[in-house]
Amino acid sequence: MILFDPAYVKPDRSWSAARHEALPAKDLALENFGREIFANIIFLGALARRLRLFISAGDFLRALTERTPKFSAENRRAFELGCARHNEVAA
Repeated sequence: MILFDPAYVKPDRSWSAARHEALPAKDLALENFGREIFANIIFLGALARRLRLFISAGDFLRALTERTPKFSAENRRAFELGCARHNEVAA
């Protein structure tokens, strides 16, 4: 599975049979936070949702809060948005 943001990348499906899933993280970050830098945390939330059998969302959030305490509220919201949005993308 290849998760990508169509604002940054146009996937080349010719070299990979993997499923491609678009996640408009840049647009979501700008709409919800006014800054595209939160797109990376939205992607992290989507990834955490994908890896939930191996690492919990709570562990991801704890590590994120420890590393970036200044933006913990915004990061939490962006992370949760990525988790929720992943459900829509994967459906």
